[in-house]
Amino acid sequence: MKFWQHYVDFGGRANRRDYWLFVLDNFILYAVFELIFTVLASAGGETLPLEYLNTSTSRLGTATWIYVGIVGLYALATLVPGFAIVFRRLRDAGHSPWWLWMLFVPIVGWILILIFLIQPSKPVGVQGHTSKVSY
Repeated sequence: MKFWQHYVDFGGRANRRDYWLFVLDNFILYAVFELIFTVLASAGGETLPLEYLNTSTSRLGTATWIYVGIVGLYALATLVPGFAIVFRRLRDAGHSPWWLWMLFVPIVGWILILIFLIQPSKPVGVQGHTSKVSY
């Protein structure tokens, strides 16, 4: 719930627990979306997306479009807040939030950001970061 209370708050800090709970919550929610979609699509005789790529007689139906719509809206709703919590987490680990640009460097950048995200919190004031703790 802390994530939604600080929806687009790019200031302050986010500890490891808060960040990884956000990741876990999103993983579980996407898994639930996928499970519901699979049940609805199978019950309706629809082809699942991966099967769609492999057959010429497949059909995408209502369940598929509902799934795409719901997941797409949720992804859009969490895009900016997701960046915000990563900004706060990087700041909490003692790094500049602008390291987030490294996500545009495939593999190496992703690994570097992951290393930064799993590091323990640094005390306020380390490396010039004097921002207040938001929670």
